[in-house]
Amino acid sequence: MADCSSTTNQNTRVFAPHVILTQDTRRLVINLKSGEGYTLPTFSNGDVIRYDPTDQSYKKSKADTAENAEVFGVVESGTAGAATVVVSGSVKYPSARLSAIVDGGLGGKDILFLDETVAGGLTGTINLSETGIKIVKPVMQVAPHGEFNGIVVNYVGYKTGNAVGGALPSPNVAGVIFAKEGLETDVWIQIDSDRLLSTDSYPYLYNQYGITNGAWKEKVTLGSGSVISGMVGKQIYQLSSGGAKQNVGTVDSVDFANNTITITKTSSVATMDINRPVYVDGIPYSLSGTAITHFTVPKVQATQISQAGTRLVPYMKIYEPASVTIPSELTINQLTVENAMTLGNIANLETKITELETKINLLNTRVSAF
Repeated sequence: MADCSSTTNQNTRVFAPHVILTQDTRRLVINLKSGEGYTLPTFSNGDVIRYDPTDQSYKKSKADTAENAEVFGVVESGTAGAATVVVSGSVKYPSARLSAIVDGGLGGKDILFLDETVAGGLTGTINLSETGIKIVKPVMQVAPHGEFNGIVVNYVGYKTGNAVGGALPSPNVAGVIFAKEGLETDVWIQIDSDRLLSTDSYPYLYNQYGITNGAWKEKVTLGSGSVISGMVGKQIYQLSSGGAKQNVGTVDSVDFANNTITITKTSSVATMDINRPVYVDGIPYSLSGTAITHFTVPKVQATQISQAGTRLVPYMKIYEPASVTIPSELTINQLTVENAMTLGNIANLETKITELETKINLLNTRVSAF
C-alpha cells in the first residue's frame, strides 16, 4: 500500500456478544439473529457490516470515519432478523455487486476496499492524491475457487491524507475481539467474566457503560459523625419523604483517616443524594461528598471458541490511542514555538540561530574596520 503517512488501527475480526460461531478449514462464519442481545436490521447480500457497542447494534460499514470503518465481516446471506456473516476466509459475494465495481486504483479489481461513499459497499478505486483524510481499508480479495468467488481478508486499515489534524479523536472503545488467554494489555482487557473496574483507571469505559450493567461502588464522605468498623457489612440507605428506604447499598469498607464509607450497590440503585442524610443501623449521618469509584463491564457470552486447539477468549478495547496526521508538505503563515525546536541534528534551533547572528555581527564589525 502506497505512502500512508500515519495509521489508525482499524479493528479486525471484531466479535459482538451473544453470537453463534461456526468454523471450518476454509472460513469463519457467524450466524446472527434477532433477540440475542443486539439490534439486527435487514442486510442485503454482500453488505460489509460492523458492530456498534454504543447502542448494541449492527450497522453497515463506511470508510468515511475511523469509527464507521470498523469491519465485522461480509454478509453472505441476509433476511429479516437473520444474517450469515463471513468474518474471514472464503465467501460467496453477489456477482451483480461484483460486476458493478469499477476497475482501477490501487490493487486494480482483485483487492476490494471499503467504500467511503456507499455504506456497506466495496470499491476497487482508492485515490490517495485527493486532498483530505481518507480511510483505506482492504476487506476482500477477488479469488474464484470452487463455489466461492472471494476471500474476506479484513486487513488493518489506514488513515491517510494531507490535512493536519491536531485534535484528539473521540475514543472508540468497547470493540470486542477473540484471542488466546494471557494477552491483556493497556488497550485490551479480558471480559469472559464480569469485571468490576475503577472509574479513575478506565474513564473511557465508564463513560461508555456507566453503572447500569451490574454491581458498582460509591464512596461517600460524612459531614457529621464518624465512621466505625462496625458499619462494614451493614445496610446503608436514605429515606424518602414518606419514610421509604431509597438508594440502598451495603457498606463495603470504611476509611477512618478521611471519614468515608465505600458502598456496593446494584445496577438498579441510584447514587446518594448529598443533600439528605444516610442511615446505618438507624443512625443518620449528613454527607459532604459522594463519588462513583467502580463500575461493572458485563462479560461476553458464548466463549467456547478455539483455533488450532487453542481456546479463544473475548477482549474489550479500553480506549483508542490518539494520533496526529502531519503531511509531507506544509505551508504556514506564522509559526510560534514556546520551547525548543529541533531540526535534523540541530537540537535547539533558536540557540543555533542566535550563535550565527553573533558571528555574522562580529564579521561585519571586522570587515567595516578595513
